[in-house]
Amino acid sequence: MVDLELGRRLELLAMRAMPSLHKEYYDGWWLRFSQGYTGRANAVTALDAGFYSLDRKITYCEKKYAEYNLPTMFRLTEISQPGNLEQALIERGYALREGDGMPTEIQTAGIETQAIDTTPFNVQTYHRAHSDWMRALAVLSDKPVMAFSILGGMLSLIKQPVCYAMISDEEQPVAVAIGVAEERWLGIFSVLVSEAYRRRGLGTMLMQVLFNWGAEQGASRSYLQVMENNAAAQRLYAKLGYQKVYRYWYRVKM
Repeated sequence: MVDLELGRRLELLAMRAMPSLHKEYYDGWWLRFSQGYTGRANAVTALDAGFYSLDRKITYCEKKYAEYNLPTMFRLTEISQPGNLEQALIERGYALREGDGMPTEIQTAGIETQAIDTTPFNVQTYHRAHSDWMRALAVLSDKPVMAFSILGGMLSLIKQPVCYAMISDEEQPVAVAIGVAEERWLGIFSVLVSEAYRRRGLGTMLMQVLFNWGAEQGASRSYLQVMENNAAAQRLYAKLGYQKVYRYWYRVKM
């Protein structure tokens, strides 16, 4: 059984932690627009049922996303409102987004601080999207160069305390992640480890760097998002005590 209150809180925290370039609140739903960079920043998040008819609301969303030259996409969870939203979308021709055969889990865990032996690696943290960190992210991800100008704009909108963590082997960046602190929660995003450096404890090291920083900001629990079929990440997070709270998936207008 999904904890509805916790799920709603985590949804709001995550939207503030990773802002979209543009957003609109419409009768209980959040419409987010970011030039197509990431699904969650370009989809409708339906938190509350509102008062308008479902048909009116979906039609309004389709109009707004067309204005931004984006496909109309809904980010659905077990707590999406109203409860018959997904069935209504299916009847209007919405399909599961291609490539998203497995849902993404929202997981939470308590934060424990501890000293870290980083030898022989170099750990750096920034409190803004430093150019070195952005270059490291570009090296470690497979996204097109244009995406990083969009991401930079999104990151500049974060209002909460933020930590950009990077691990390097000599001068070579090998792992990055983002932590955002709010309301005693630490949100963790964009965890990437170079394929050549996996299974060497860098994921755990990176997470501990963020845990220690988050605790300094007053956080006692953390949340993150992980694909159900990402076996390596699932193992790492399970080892750190993470447990699933709920899932999300996408339906897009065909």
